[in-house]
Amino acid sequence: MTERQNITDSGNHERLVTHLTAMARQLLTGPDQQVIMETILTLAPVLVPGCEETSITMLNRRRPTVLAASNKIARGADELQCQLGEGPCLTALAGQDEVLCNDLSRDNRWLLWGPSAVQEFGLLSILSVRLFADRRTLGSLNLYATQRHAYDIQARQNALVLATHSTVALLRVKEHRDMLHGLERRATVGQACGILMERYQLSASAAFDLLVRVSQNTNTKLHIVAMRLVETRTSPWLKRPSHGATTAGAGS
Repeated sequence: MTERQNITDSGNHERLVTHLTAMARQLLTGPDQQVIMETILTLAPVLVPGCEETSITMLNRRRPTVLAASNKIARGADELQCQLGEGPCLTALAGQDEVLCNDLSRDNRWLLWGPSAVQEFGLLSILSVRLFADRRTLGSLNLYATQRHAYDIQARQNALVLATHSTVALLRVKEHRDMLHGLERRATVGQACGILMERYQLSASAAFDLLVRVSQNTNTKLHIVAMRLVETRTSPWLKRPSHGATTAGAGS
């Protein structure tokens, strides 16, 4: 008897709660996206009865991207959806919390993707659950099976729990990444200010104001202005201040 059968067929609610608790701890141990993805892919067939393969597709600048998949079938099924512009994953990404298909061979919601998924990958049951926080969609957790009617009520409830924990963990990754990017950008701006202070004998505030004016005049983000100055030690945007001036032209 498999681990999945022990949990679901026996109806042992305590064991299920134990696995969900362990999963939550694994997902929240650290902001390592690779570890989180591997955890989700590993636990999906354990926690969701009927699930054979799993994928996670995320929105990247409003474009769907297959971030992780348990095997080539799951990845291929997701990538085909992205290519054709239709499928349960994309339906979930469009705002539907749960997209269930019990028999893909008879489902006419995805006229292009459906027949291809059946023929190429042998898929018959799909459960896609939207990963979202508030009103913001992050991605979709996609559970695939080669059997018809693979997902019962318990499976759907467990998939929702898994998706909820996954969303929290992925948000932690994003927040950590955003924090690091912010620190890096501030450090770059600080280096650029130091260059200007040394080159033009400016105060820290005057050097920062100079970067801000260049950013505004050239419609370029501040951290990009700073990065280019740090990398090249020169910039066509900056003019040497004359007579102690602390302003800069924008190439005029």
